[in-house]
Amino acid sequence: MRVVVATAILGLAPRAALACSACALAGISDNAAAYVSMSLVLTALPLGMVLGVATWLYRNIRRADRHATGSISS
Repeated sequence: MRVVVATAILGLAPRAALACSACALAGISDNAAAYVSMSLVLTALPLGMVLGVATWLYRNIRRADRHATGSISS
């Protein structure tokens, strides 16, 4: 019964099921700008995360090296 109800709901509202929330808010004329801006965000986000992790690792390695060097010479 649940499958029948779910199929009926999706069958009666195909436009809502296929709608893109970012594109629907931008309007018809601004869809190209919405696609470009979201593509830039989706490209920059993982790159920024990788850069953040690499920076964190680099700083921690430098800090550990300085600590190890300082404790050996003392």
